Amino acid sequence: MGQVRGGKTTCAVRQDGSPDRMPSRDKRRFSVDSATRVAVENIHTTMEKLHDLWDEVSMDAETREARVRTAYTHLDNLLKEMIECETEMVKNMRSAAVELRLKASSLIEELDADPLRIPLSCPEGSIGLFKYLEELVEKLSAEKESRLEAQLKLSQELSFLTVRLHVDVPDIHETDQKCLSAHEFELLRERVSELQKTLNERMAKCQEIQEDIRAKLSQVGGDVTCDGVAEFLSDGELLDFSDSRMYHIQNMHEAVLFKFEEWAVAADKEYTQTYWKLKDLWDRCFIPEEERKFPPEFSCECNSAADLHALRKEYNDYEQLYQERSTVFGKVNEWRDLWTENVEFTERSAKDKNFYNNRGGNLNQILKRNNEVKKLLSKAERDVEEAMKEYNNNHSQPIMIDGLTPKEYISREQIKYEEEKLSRRNSVKAAPKRTGPQSPFVGASTPKRGRLPKKDESSGSLGLSIISPISTRPILGPKTSSPIREKKL
Repeated sequence: MGQVRGGKTTCAVRQDGSPDRMPSRDKRRFSVDSATRVAVENIHTTMEKLHDLWDEVSMDAETREARVRTAYTHLDNLLKEMIECETEMVKNMRSAAVELRLKASSLIEELDADPLRIPLSCPEGSIGLFKYLEELVEKLSAEKESRLEAQLKLSQELSFLTVRLHVDVPDIHETDQKCLSAHEFELLRERVSELQKTLNERMAKCQEIQEDIRAKLSQVGGDVTCDGVAEFLSDGELLDFSDSRMYHIQNMHEAVLFKFEEWAVAADKEYTQTYWKLKDLWDRCFIPEEERKFPPEFSCECNSAADLHALRKEYNDYEQLYQERSTVFGKVNEWRDLWTENVEFTERSAKDKNFYNNRGGNLNQILKRNNEVKKLLSKAERDVEEAMKEYNNNHSQPIMIDGLTPKEYISREQIKYEEEKLSRRNSVKAAPKRTGPQSPFVGASTPKRGRLPKKDESSGSLGLSIISPISTRPILGPKTSSPIREKKL
């Protein structure tokens, strides 16, 4: 009665209404034919079940034929619809393949990629060709998107750099939709790299200048002022790095350095003068070395205005201290100068074997001066005690010299000298005697104490006058009173 076509299989309906079974005729499409065979078998099975049901109700042949014809009409319509859908699918696929080929060619040209080569396994109009072109377009589109992102990033960086550096750039074509050529992209990348390097160098230079100016201002205590310095230092993030701006910053830095050098010269001069005046006060106030914390020289690399200010304060403090204690310190200094003169006389007379030769006839004056010094030493000690009594009556804070009272200090100096003399004498006695030939310039024996040479050879060699003390350093002031210590400026 009717036929059902599925694939290459044709099913005929028998006179009793059941379809005939036909084997597959296309061995090259075994999987498709196998599915078709299963579908035909399902139709046959369905029709047999329908006939069994109809047999149960003794349905007549005319009614059965009408029902079979209706069933096959539905099947025929379904198959026609399938053919139409697949035909439309093939048409659309081939049309899409043409569009994909055109798009792929355009992307290849824009990206300067390898030419389009269709694999032999993808014949014209095939699904394989469509899928190949679809994958190729997807790959090229992703590459284009990546290129556009990189291109956009470089363009934004270039715009940022041109604003910071105030420079002109080559007219490079750019768009958010079309990729630059490889040559244009490389030019853009090189220009961005070059400008970025320039910006980094200028930023580092400005930061270095800022730090140097801050250091100089810190040293001088903010006394150095130049136009634009405050604004330059307060600008936490500089934005303008143009040639003109860098030229202005460099000139400003040089002006600050020039003024700093002027300050350093003046500060060095003031520091040196103040230091030597302070040192004189240290000496007059008997300040021990470990408490003298200021170096004698000013260094513009290490010292600052704060150090100069501290030196001034130190000088003012000790000047005030000395003014309050000048009477006591003056008497102690007089004693110290006399004591130094006496020690020098003693050491000289003990070490120089020709000391008592009366060459020049001034030995009596030397001895007379020494006797006078000894008397003045006793008087100086009494003067110190009297000055201390007067000071203690008017002041509550005691005067200490190396942790000792002035009287204790004088006693310590006397005891220390006697101990040093005794130590030297014991060292000489304990030294082994040398035998054998010796150089006339090495190991010469020390003349015995009290031994007088036969010849008068050296009394005139001392260069002493009637009014000169034993000390070889110049002493100011009258000889009948305590000498005044020489001031070091």
